[in-house]
Amino acid sequence: MGVSYLDEKMVDYYYGVKTSEVTSSRAIYKGEEAFNYVAELGVSTPILFGGYSRFALNYIWYDDEIVMSPLTDARYGFGVMVTFSKYFNELF
Repeated sequence: MGVSYLDEKMVDYYYGVKTSEVTSSRAIYKGEEAFNYVAELGVSTPILFGGYSRFALNYIWYDDEIVMSPLTDARYGFGVMVTFSKYFNELF
């Protein structure tokens, strides 16, 4: 479990609507700071393919400052992350 903080500038940049961007279906919107809650489950292992592998799933609950934006109708999000790294010692 964790909390993701977005300041006012970040929320307004991604989810805000300026006066020049208003349309008949999109009202003006000025975003404020937001606190999103995140739950993540991950597994890491140094076994696969001679390197380091990580697999993670996350679920995020968006703050009302994001949910109220006319640019999105999502109340939550879901993500998947897969990473792999390997060290190469014998380059020289």
